[in-house]
Amino acid sequence: MKKNILIITTYFPPVESVATLRMESFAKYLDKDKFNIFVLTTDEFNEYKNPLYNVNIIRIKRHILKLRRIRNFGKFILPIRLIIKIYNRFIVGDENKKWMKRSLSKIMEISKSVSFDIIISSYAPAEAHELAYYIKEKFPLTKWIADMRDEMSLNPYITQEKEQKYNSAVEKKVFERSDAITSVSEPIISNFKKLCHNPNVKFEEILNGYDMDVKYPKYEPKKFRIIYTGSFYGERKPDNFLKALSELVRKNLIPEIQIFFVGKIGVPNILVPEGLKDKCQLISKNLSYRNIHTFRQYCSLLLLIIPSIEKNAYFTKFFDYIATLRPILALVDKNGVAAKLINEINAGYIADVNNIEEIKKVILKAYDDWKKKKCLNFKIQELKQFHRKEQIKKMERIIELI
Repeated sequence: MKKNILIITTYFPPVESVATLRMESFAKYLDKDKFNIFVLTTDEFNEYKNPLYNVNIIRIKRHILKLRRIRNFGKFILPIRLIIKIYNRFIVGDENKKWMKRSLSKIMEISKSVSFDIIISSYAPAEAHELAYYIKEKFPLTKWIADMRDEMSLNPYITQEKEQKYNSAVEKKVFERSDAITSVSEPIISNFKKLCHNPNVKFEEILNGYDMDVKYPKYEPKKFRIIYTGSFYGERKPDNFLKALSELVRKNLIPEIQIFFVGKIGVPNILVPEGLKDKCQLISKNLSYRNIHTFRQYCSLLLLIIPSIEKNAYFTKFFDYIATLRPILALVDKNGVAAKLINEINAGYIADVNNIEEIKKVILKAYDDWKKKKCLNFKIQELKQFHRKEQIKKMERIIELI
């Protein structure tokens, strides 16, 4: 008999987010011959009713305004953003908690006819785990897997005291009642193991992985083209990269170069040095997952920036980068997980994210290899394990164990 799995997440198509990619892969690749999949998520896009991957989607409304619904306002876009922010904060209030309560009522109703064998909840937000906790409380025989896309109480980007306290409280509930904890990297799993004193909880690393065919790109750019895709915020910033590159360009050591920053990158926060302005293009818009992968193929080098504060994280795009089979310029902590994996599969060039001289050296090395048409020997056979389909098999093994 098939087991019924309930996935709880606020990130699911059509929501555009790297978090959506992970949750979508759970729904897509969990074996439909073994499981009936139900996804409990939000319903902020009334026009989106398409079925996905032969799963049952339960959409519960969150009454928040989204900017993507409002188009073509030109110079009024900033005041409109402010109005939306004020409305969501003071009129709507904490909609995640309201969504959680509405979702719990819906699950209680559905449970009269469907018995859920397994719950997979995914943080963030913490309300997804808290909802799973309450369902587990009502149905103790249901197994609960808490998926952690980020750290909770140890999350370096959560600085508000109220949110820190709430995260810590929910984290304790996870340790108390969950049957298994999964996360995106082994160091994060290790941190949860140290915090969790429940000997019955099982742990498993499930990488974000990639979801595409791995094949060498056919196009070779005529100029040395570096592409970065994604966003910048907090400690994630290109300052040291731009400083290092501008010094090389000023000395005419790299005369033929193009730089592209693509995505919701926070353009006002990127200070491009004067000597790079005619070589640098900022494309500040969201591209679909398929389109952004196509864009990456038209580069000589893919730029990856991971600050030391996040050395335990790979970033979702990291696996998409390696699947592109273009060399990676990795400005990272050399003791972090990304540096280790790049070395293992020979996927690129590594420099300390805080060392400008080191960054200059690896850029020159990459440029010299490009000029000589020297290709890196990717260990392609080892890449297969990072496909999302392979990673979801780990989730199936955890389900069998609990």
